[in-house]
Amino acid sequence: MYYKKIFIVSCILALKATLAFSATITISADDWCPFNCNPASDKPGYVVEIAKAIYEPLGHKINYVQEPWPRTLKLVEEGKLDAAIGATPEELPSGVFSKEPAGMMENVLFVHNAFAGAVNVPSDLDGKTIGIMKGYDFSGSPIGDYVMSKVGSNQVQDISSESGAVANVKKLKAKRIDVVIDDKSVLNYLAKSIGAHKDLKVLSPIAPADPIYLGFSGAKEVSKTYAKDFDEGMARLRSSGDLAKILARYSLTDWK
Repeated sequence: MYYKKIFIVSCILALKATLAFSATITISADDWCPFNCNPASDKPGYVVEIAKAIYEPLGHKINYVQEPWPRTLKLVEEGKLDAAIGATPEELPSGVFSKEPAGMMENVLFVHNAFAGAVNVPSDLDGKTIGIMKGYDFSGSPIGDYVMSKVGSNQVQDISSESGAVANVKKLKAKRIDVVIDDKSVLNYLAKSIGAHKDLKVLSPIAPADPIYLGFSGAKEVSKTYAKDFDEGMARLRSSGDLAKILARYSLTDWK
C-alpha cells in the first residue's frame, strides 16, 4: 500500500510538472505556402504541422497567426511572438535557432511561359518589372544584389501583405509584371493553387538553396528549450515516418 501511494503521488507530481511547463507558442509569418498557409485551412502549412506534431505531445499549444514579414520579425525580436516561420539567422540575428532546419529555401526567377531569353547576369533584368515581397532580402548574389538595389524604383514592385505572394503570381499570370522572385516551392505551389501552373515556369535560381528555421525569440529564455525540443522532435518524426506523411500532404519530400 505504501509503494502504491508513492506511485500515485509521483504520477500527480509528474502531471503537475507537465502542466506547469505547458505553454501557448505563437508562431507567425506572412502567407508562404506550403511552408505556412491559411490558418483556417485543414492544410495550414507543413512547418505549422511539424510544430504541432513536436510541441503538442509535450503539452504545449501552437497558435499560428499571419503577419507581414517585417512585422513578424519585429514582434519576435521584441518577444511579443515566440517564433518566425521560415526565418534565417541573417534575418533574425537576435533569434534562437535549432540545429535542425525546418526545410530548405531556393529563391528563383519565376516567369510567364511567354518570357523570351535567359537571365544570366544582372543586366539581363534591365527594363523588366520585378515583383517581390516587402521585407524580403535577396542580397548575397549578383542578381539578388541588383534587385535589392532597385527597391524603391518603378522597376521593383514590393508588396506588403499577408497574401502578397499570391498577388505576385496573379500579376505574373496576367503579364502585369515580368518576373517574380521567391522560393521555388512557394511559387510552384501557388501557381498550381490558382490554376496558373501551365502558364508560368521557373527560369533559374538566383542563389544556392539555404536552410530555413523556426526562428525563436532571443528575448525569451524558454526559446532555448523550444529549440532543443525541435531538434529532438524532428528526429522522432523522421524515425517514425510522420515527417514524410506531413510533407506528402503538400507533395513534398524530405530535404535530407
